[in-house]
Amino acid sequence: GLLFWQAAQFRDYPILLAVTIIISMATVLGALIADILYAVVDPRIRYGGADR
Repeated sequence: GLLFWQAAQFRDYPILLAVTIIISMATVLGALIADILYAVVDPRIRYGGADR
């Protein structure tokens, strides 16, 4: 929050890029963890091919 704001004020582009990448990676990792946990919690969810 504050680091991103200060970097934007002082036009510190490497810091802006690093913070953006870190937030993006955390979002993708969180989505992956949630997706895996859905499969663990709800046995109706199956991953894979068309094995019906």
